[in-house]
Amino acid sequence: MRRGIIVEDVDPDGPAAEAGLQPGDIIYSVGGNAVIDASRLAAEIAQRPIGNEISVDVMRGTEKLNLTMEIDESPDDALKFADMVSRESNLVRQFGILALNLSDQFGELLQTLRIPGHVLVAAKVAGLPGPSQEFQAGDVIGAVNGQAISDINTLRGILSKMQSGDPVVVNIQRGSQLAMLAFELP
Repeated sequence: MRRGIIVEDVDPDGPAAEAGLQPGDIIYSVGGNAVIDASRLAAEIAQRPIGNEISVDVMRGTEKLNLTMEIDESPDDALKFADMVSRESNLVRQFGILALNLSDQFGELLQTLRIPGHVLVAAKVAGLPGPSQEFQAGDVIGAVNGQAISDINTLRGILSKMQSGDPVVVNIQRGSQLAMLAFELP
C-alpha cells in the first residue's frame, strides 16, 4: 500500500479543483516525488515557480489518477491583521495567538465563510508555549472540540476548563478551505 496525504477539502475556485482533485483523494506523488506528509507536499509545491504546471498522482478509491495542476500564488497574510490587536485584549494564551472577534469591518471575509466562525487569528505570539505553529494569520476558528465559538470570550471560557495534555480539535477555515487542527493542550 502506498503512503500519502488525504485531501480534506478543495477550494472550489482554486487550481486543485480545476485539476480535478477531490476531498478524499490520497496524494501519493507530486512532480514524480513521493509525498508521505504535509510538509513534503508543501515543499514540493513551494519550490516550483508560479504559473508552472505540476503532475499530481492520486488514488481515488481503487483508481489511480494523474492530474496536472497549475502552481498558484499563495497570499502572504502573516502580518495582515497584526496592527489591529493588542496583547492585553486579544491574547488567547493556550493557543499562543492573538485573535479578533469578527465584525462588520471584515465584511468581505464574512461573505466567504463556509463555517460559522466568529474568531479570527490575527497573529502568532512568540515565546509562549502552545500550538501557535498550527495556526496561521487569517484562520477563522469555528469550533473547539465540537463547541461553537461565537467570540474570543467563548473561546477563552472553553479553554479555561481544559488542562495541560487534554486533546484539542479546532475546526477552522483557512482561506476558502476547511480544516481541522488536532493537538494536545500545552
